[in-house]
Amino acid sequence: MRKVIFSIVLLILSFIYFPASAQKSVYYDPPQETYRQAMESFRQQNYGAAAPLFERYMAENDNPHDAFYENAAYYYTVSNVALGNKNALQQVEHFVTDYPESAWLPKVYFELGKLYFKSRKYTETLEAFSKTSPEKLTREQQPEYYYKKGYSELSLNEFDEAAASFSQILDSKSSYGPAANFYYGHIQYQKGNYDEALMSFKTIENNKKFNKYVPYYILHIYFERGNYQQVIAEGSSYLQKADRKIKGEVNRLIANAYYELGDYENALSYFEDYERMGAKNLGSDEHYRIGYTKFRNKQYNAAITNFQKASETQSDNTQNAWYNLGFCYLYTHQKKFAQNAFLNAYREETYPEITADALYNYVKLTIELGGDMYNDPVTIVKEYIEKNNGLEKISNAYELLGQLYLASNNYEAALASLEQSGQMNPELQAIYQEIAFTSAVSEFNKGNYEQAMTNFDKATKFSADPEVKLNALFWKAEGLYRNKDYEEALKLYKAFISTPGSSGSEFYAAALYNLAYTYFNQKNYWQAITYFKKFLQTNSTERELVSDATLRLADSYFILKKFDEASALYDRVIQNNAKDADYALYQRAFCYGAKGNFNSKISSLTTLSQRYKKSYLYDDALYEIASTYVIQNDPRHAIIYFDKLVKEKPQSNLAKKSLLKLGFIYYNNNQNEKAISTLKQVVDKYPASTEAREALSTLQSIYMDKGAIDEYFAYANKLDFVQVSTGEQDSLVFTTGENQYINGNCREAVPKLENYLQQFPQGGFVLKTFYYLSDCYEKMGDEEKALKYNLEIIGFPDNPYTAGALLKAARIEYDREEFDPAKKHYQHLADIAEDKGMLVEALDGSMRCSYYTADYRNAIAYAQLLIESGTADDNQRVYARYISAKSYQSMGNTDKATEAFEQVEQGSADEMGAEAKYELCLSAFRKGQTDQSEALIYELSENYSDYPYWVAKGFILLADIYVQRGNTFQAEQTLQSIIDNFEGDDLRQVAQEKLNQLKSQN
Repeated sequence: MRKVIFSIVLLILSFIYFPASAQKSVYYDPPQETYRQAMESFRQQNYGAAAPLFERYMAENDNPHDAFYENAAYYYTVSNVALGNKNALQQVEHFVTDYPESAWLPKVYFELGKLYFKSRKYTETLEAFSKTSPEKLTREQQPEYYYKKGYSELSLNEFDEAAASFSQILDSKSSYGPAANFYYGHIQYQKGNYDEALMSFKTIENNKKFNKYVPYYILHIYFERGNYQQVIAEGSSYLQKADRKIKGEVNRLIANAYYELGDYENALSYFEDYERMGAKNLGSDEHYRIGYTKFRNKQYNAAITNFQKASETQSDNTQNAWYNLGFCYLYTHQKKFAQNAFLNAYREETYPEITADALYNYVKLTIELGGDMYNDPVTIVKEYIEKNNGLEKISNAYELLGQLYLASNNYEAALASLEQSGQMNPELQAIYQEIAFTSAVSEFNKGNYEQAMTNFDKATKFSADPEVKLNALFWKAEGLYRNKDYEEALKLYKAFISTPGSSGSEFYAAALYNLAYTYFNQKNYWQAITYFKKFLQTNSTERELVSDATLRLADSYFILKKFDEASALYDRVIQNNAKDADYALYQRAFCYGAKGNFNSKISSLTTLSQRYKKSYLYDDALYEIASTYVIQNDPRHAIIYFDKLVKEKPQSNLAKKSLLKLGFIYYNNNQNEKAISTLKQVVDKYPASTEAREALSTLQSIYMDKGAIDEYFAYANKLDFVQVSTGEQDSLVFTTGENQYINGNCREAVPKLENYLQQFPQGGFVLKTFYYLSDCYEKMGDEEKALKYNLEIIGFPDNPYTAGALLKAARIEYDREEFDPAKKHYQHLADIAEDKGMLVEALDGSMRCSYYTADYRNAIAYAQLLIESGTADDNQRVYARYISAKSYQSMGNTDKATEAFEQVEQGSADEMGAEAKYELCLSAFRKGQTDQSEALIYELSENYSDYPYWVAKGFILLADIYVQRGNTFQAEQTLQSIIDNFEGDDLRQVAQEKLNQLKSQN
């Protein structure tokens, strides 16, 4: 191109400046010869030869003002430009300076502009071109001028000026025409002038230089015009020859064309090719289109990523992205994520129909999942009702609202909301009853009986659901019974069983059982018998209740001295080897004894002692066997069993009685030496006890019989608790205080009893005085002094008051958090407890104190004893397993801790259960069982929503699981939910730190 332009220029100049007559003389003048040779070389485009010849000519001529010199300077400059010499620009600038009036200046400025253009100095290019005009250039130079001017303007973002320049040569046949059309089309495309752009692009679509790129623009124009079929047809053909760099974009255009036509099946393959070719930095709308195409092709998992990206940026499709993301999660069984996505779609409120439907789906999932940890679904549903009243889906909104209340466990708020709604139709009344009943049962199980009673009353307020009303009646009676309000409990139990349909209730048998027990506790044994019989006639499958009812029925007959009936019932329990069969054997023995059948009595008690050596009645059985042999005048066998009790159960309260009776037997059988030895054991082991005084009295008789009363006085005077000479005074002072105590006048009794201790610190009634004082101070609220006297009792060898003193002292110490002494006393009590209730409390206290003093092995041991005791209730057994779990955890035995936490979680619906569930989640996570951990976290959220602390910890753990899986989107969403909704600063801070860390890594 440049060679042609320069040839034409030289040809024109030769006609203008060099006529034929003048040229003849050039050939003979040596300088002119040089000039001729230079021009010849220039015409032949041999610029390398021409430039030095022109330079030599100027040196030979040495007349800058000569016309030929000026011409030579011009051609010399043009040659340097054509050669691309480094000094070409300098030459042009010199020419402009040297010849400011030269006719060659327009062309020189043109050459100067070209040089700047070549150096990409577009501002300077335009400045040079501004000093010439196309009219002063040859026709061949004009296309180059307009092209380079337009290109420079385009490069400087002067689009209108560039378009005007390119428009001058759109029809040009020069080599610049196609490029001008390309850039002109590009500018018009950018400005949205698609007709203009298309005309230019169509002109050059077959041009070899541009045919790889122009179709791309044409496809875009077709797409913008909505000519989707043309995009598909021409785009598919264009893909075969398109440059690899834009193939991805062509795939995107074709995919979007299919998308606009609703042909998602064909759109999918092109979108997939587009993604495979490394699509980067996609906008939210593009992500939405790709996600929706995958969604329509049921590729839900694949669509999730695109919808997530689309939802991150605010746009017209943000709500649609959340909405469809919800369905993707739903169809891939990720309901928790779906719930959150639908809620986010609802909150966008861009499209009313989607807003309503998203909220409806959120409500459905919230009910199914049991609530929403970080949002108030009740408020949201009310909003739904307000915003969408009149829609078809609103018809069951109030039913959904009621179910949501139940699922959320927010019973009090639910009841208040329904009470304020003013729409208590029969359907809502039934929902109200169910919520009130469920709430009452929950409070009842927590031991909050007052609140439970209030809500049971609410559950009976309406009759829309007769079954709920009936059940509420039963549970209210149950609460009154547990509060020992037996009269009111009786009324409600009777009202329950007399209500039509009650016999079909799941609580009918329990009502009969409790009604019978209420009469039993009121000592109305004939009525108790009636209802225990009715209970047993229900054929209840609750084996423990059946066994217990049979025993209480037998006890009622026993108390009424109906021994045959009682014995038969005791025998039924024994034959079934039921719980408390040891008690039945013991009671049956007394039935036999009451009828004078002493051999059967002994047989029954012997069976008890052989089968149930660990029974709390074991020592009682031995004592009664021995006592019965005494009645039968069989001292030999009596001695065997009294002696067996003393040796096997030395801590038993009956041990000293047995030892005393052994002394009596020896005395009555004239075995005085054995009697003396045995009775002295009573005195030595159990000083200051009633048995010790009886033993002393008998010893006095023996020594008197022997005529050795001095020996007795010598022995008695050595005893701290005996003052033989002042015994009468001792008794008189004690009795004055005891009488006040017996009459319930503690304030009068205390100073008299303390006076007794001052006068007779070693008196015979010291132990009993300590007991009276401890009891009085407890009733008077003086904990310190009550503890003091209980400790005094404990300081004596085990006696009738020891167990009670240990229990009271341990309770006071435990409440004061003095766990070491409390532990010591609870453990002592566990060895000598006189009944099941006391034993359970002793084991429970030993367990707790051991745990609080970091004595974890003993905590576990006592927890196991409590569980195996057979008398601990469900809550105590669960707590024992909780202590075991925490103890194993503290000892680093994670496997045992996990086993125990599993048992806790299975038996507890309160905060212990929530903590246990979290520990199971954490255990699974640490073992790498992330799927199991995730499932457990969802169970934690659903089942323990009343305990947000543990649920929040679970969700923080869930975020860690998502991070492990590479799902940072859900991890961030989860942590943000905790930050936005959890009220505790400690866990919010943990969540914020984790969120910051995630965002810093992205």
